[in-house]
Amino acid sequence: MREGTNKTKTRTGMVLFLAVVMLLTFAGCGGKAAAVQSPNNDQGQEQTVPVQGYLSMLDFEKEQRMSFCMEPPYPSLSFGEYTRQSYPSLSELQLALNGGKIDWAYLPYDTAKYMQGENTDLTVVVDASVIYSYAMAAREEDSVLGEKLDSAISSLREDGTLSALEDQYIYSAEGLSEKAAAPVKIEGAPTVRIGLTGSLPPFDYVSADGIPAGFNVAFANALGERLGMNIELTTVEVDARLTALVSKKIDVVFWMMVDDSAEDANGKGVSITQPYHKSYGAAIIKDYPYEDILSRFGLLKKGGE
Repeated sequence: MREGTNKTKTRTGMVLFLAVVMLLTFAGCGGKAAAVQSPNNDQGQEQTVPVQGYLSMLDFEKEQRMSFCMEPPYPSLSFGEYTRQSYPSLSELQLALNGGKIDWAYLPYDTAKYMQGENTDLTVVVDASVIYSYAMAAREEDSVLGEKLDSAISSLREDGTLSALEDQYIYSAEGLSEKAAAPVKIEGAPTVRIGLTGSLPPFDYVSADGIPAGFNVAFANALGERLGMNIELTTVEVDARLTALVSKKIDVVFWMMVDDSAEDANGKGVSITQPYHKSYGAAIIKDYPYEDILSRFGLLKKGGE
């Protein structure tokens, strides 16, 4: 009898695991806020729709998101409604998750692992169906600068510099404790002003002494050396990135896309470089096992229901 029970539990666990992978495939495809019936609620009491939190800087264009949602890899299954809540900074997202204002957060895997390193009670679930591409954006009119950036990224990748920086600042447990060396000033060389938000560790953040730090800082310094240009880093608000770029307060800004698509920059007067780093998507959950997301909120529905 116990053997049969264990087999049943194993099968149930596998089904729930596959189900949560499918749920994460639809991250970013949130529905409207409403009340749903819990499948385990015999008294018919309404239960609030769960909330997924995400960083506003990671939100891609509506048309691209809807196209992504309309072509699911598992067409025989559909999901119940959940809503999405954006946050301008990782610290605010962390507070919302720890305070129970959201049920899970959806982030690039590298940033989710950083959050888990800060709080070992968090569970990270990788979503290999989504790939975030990290790139740089320049004004379309600055085509020469864009071409130089592309060439420098290729050069840094080919000689192993990019890989070494990733190992040091992203994949190492000591990554956040290491500070990039100050860029070497080249007398008489032109200056490239690069904007960063300072709110997406381990890529960029503002250290305790108020100085930008992280992988993007080290990467920018390497770019400057390869280009023979001086690099000037400036922190910009998430919602003001494009404004700062188009108004020429900065020359380049760090940019993120879903997969390799640059559609989210179309019509905005900017051109996107090739990616210099890629990361899977991930969900990060607190207080209950990730297998319970579906059963707790009744999100998984069989086709035709």
